[in-house]
Amino acid sequence: MRNTKQLISKLFGIVGVRLLAIALTFLQTLTLVKVFGADVFGQYSFVISIASILIVLLSMGVDQLMMRHLAQAGDGATGQPKWIAYKKITFRIVVPAVCSVVFFGLILAFKTQLIAEYKIPFVVMLCALPLLIARKYFESILLGLKKVLLSIVSSQVVFPLILISASGLVSVSTFPTSSLVLMLIYWSASALSLVMCIILCLPALKKLGLGATENSEASSIGYGEYCRSGLHLSFLSLGIIIGQHIDVLMMGVVGQPEDVALVRIAARMAEIVGLMRTIVLLQYRPMIASSFGQSDFRQLQRYTKIMVSLFLVGGLPIAIAMWIWSSSILLYFDPAFAGNDWVVRFYLLGILAMLIMGPTNAVLSMCDRESVASKNLLQSLGVKVILNLILMPFLGALGCAISSFVSLVFLGFLGRAGVRKALNLETSILVYFKNSDEKY
Repeated sequence: MRNTKQLISKLFGIVGVRLLAIALTFLQTLTLVKVFGADVFGQYSFVISIASILIVLLSMGVDQLMMRHLAQAGDGATGQPKWIAYKKITFRIVVPAVCSVVFFGLILAFKTQLIAEYKIPFVVMLCALPLLIARKYFESILLGLKKVLLSIVSSQVVFPLILISASGLVSVSTFPTSSLVLMLIYWSASALSLVMCIILCLPALKKLGLGATENSEASSIGYGEYCRSGLHLSFLSLGIIIGQHIDVLMMGVVGQPEDVALVRIAARMAEIVGLMRTIVLLQYRPMIASSFGQSDFRQLQRYTKIMVSLFLVGGLPIAIAMWIWSSSILLYFDPAFAGNDWVVRFYLLGILAMLIMGPTNAVLSMCDRESVASKNLLQSLGVKVILNLILMPFLGALGCAISSFVSLVFLGFLGRAGVRKALNLETSILVYFKNSDEKY
């Protein structure tokens, strides 16, 4: 009973911060569109989507390896050979890779016309890239030490607060509402949120002693195996990030900045419906892994039942409200978005499909079936890209929304089938009709 109360207390704490974060994200999007206009916001959306993908690629999954190692080994983690290997990968591979991408990206921007329309936002984004990757590493340390709330403060609270505040000052000043001004605010928010993350990390860094001298065993360890593990985790994260941003990127290539802005706003609105899903997964992932390690499949099934229930209780009311007032919300962003209700609604339907199917890929990845999860994700992305190529030229933003809906339904069915086959568990809403006496 005590453990249950502690779990609920932690869950509500995370819910509070995540609700604040999602409210700030929504207010940030609204403020940027109102102050800078749909055209500038579209350029901003395009380059930060590129940044999101580059951050996952260039971090090489090392931040996730560090987080997992800290969670397993605790205070003695930094004296172990694994930690030394992660440091080697970071300073010998990740840092040079980041510098190379920034260097060649600047050459691409100034010496070619490939990204002429997005030149200024692209250059500033490249300058912010090292800061964002560093912040990701520090956040992984906090998360590994089970300081979940602190791990999301910098990127999900401080960062949007700076963007909102600075944009508000621009609106009442004589500063031009240009892409350069917006991207300079973006860079400043990246730098200040990194500083905040380091400050939050300092007590943990002192306790861990990250600057400790390597012993002879640690100094001689190779890191090829850890690179491969990190790349696999990076691929899984990359698939999720690409799934979130591929519509914006593809629309940025073939459409106008206004269309890019509409796609991003509609997708952001739909993401609010999945807020509870994100919170529940954050809390239940280690519990799923623990139950699987103990071969307690009945407990696993109980967890999946609780999770799909929380998904729907937290997401369905928001989805209904969004569906009803989608037109009014879009008009509030910009009158140019009038008549695009179904763009929002198809994105909502895709998220609802994921909620109904339950924590499919989370269960697979926490139960040593990450290869199945990554395969499912790759197939779903393939469906989305193909449908975007077919539908976008004719339907624009609506085509993106339809593609997202179909690909998420496809991913949900693949995931449910994979869990049923590998673990004989039911993750979807159909768990309520499953025989409780069934053997595992």
